[in-house]
Amino acid sequence: MNKLFPRFIFFLLMCLTFSLAATAQGVDIPDPKLRTAIETALGKASGAAITADEMGTLKELNARDASISNLTGLERGPVVAKQLI
Repeated sequence: MNKLFPRFIFFLLMCLTFSLAATAQGVDIPDPKLRTAIETALGKASGAAITADEMGTLKELNARDASISNLTGLERGPVVAKQLI
């Protein structure tokens, strides 16, 4: 067997591990009102970790009149921004 094959397999496994770890990380959402709106939209308990994968499933966010001042974390999902205005 080629000597490079085991190294190639190791490289692929490391890439897979890092990509899975990146999507499983919690998304930082510092604004408590934005976090509450996202938790509600995702059906999550208050204070539960929100992952990048979960943010990717968020298609709409109803946060009118929520007085949100910081949109940090929202960039991790494809949410429609006009819902926040």
